[in-house]
Amino acid sequence: MHKFGEVVLASVQYADTFEIKKRPALVLFEELGNVVVQALHLI
Repeated sequence: MHKFGEVVLASVQYADTFEIKKRPALVLFEELGNVVVQALHLI
């Protein structure tokens, strides 16, 4: 599905609200449909 190093848009729900936003994330690992990502922040 996704490969290491790909940049994807992840749905992120904030703890203090029900709002969900799409944010860029870097794929670190994928196995059996589960994907581990690292959030990307622009400075």
